[in-house]
This record gives sequence, structure tokens and C-alpha cells, in this order.
Amino acid sequence: MTYATVRRLNRSAPGVKLTGLMAVGVMLCAVVATAALASRSVTLGFVVGAGLAPPVQRWILRRRRKQ
Repeated sequence: MTYATVRRLNRSAPGVKLTGLMAVGVMLCAVVATAALASRSVTLGFVVGAGLAPPVQRWILRRRRKQ
């Protein structure tokens, strides 16, 4: 799902692409935060989400360039 979103954003204008990638990062943080909330550790969820979002976005962008 995330990869398909980034592929669609790649066809957009540069400003839209940047905003979309930032939104994807926020969504990844939210997913991890939701899991952390279930375990009663919201702070941990945001820290882990913030740590995971940049590497995941770099991986997505690398895959896009290879195609």
C-alpha cells in the first residue's frame, strides 16, 4: 500500500510529492503509535515510529529509482 502511494505521488508535482511523502511518514508513525498505545507506551510508539519512518521512505525511494 505504501509503495503504491509513493508511485502515485511520483507522478505528481514536486510540492505535492514532498507533502505526500511527509504524510506517509506521519502515517507510519501513527501505526506504530497505535500499537504502542495498546501496550500503554505512547512515547515509545512515537520514538519508534519516528525512527522507522525515514529508513522506510528511503527504501521506498530506492525501489522506485531501480524500476
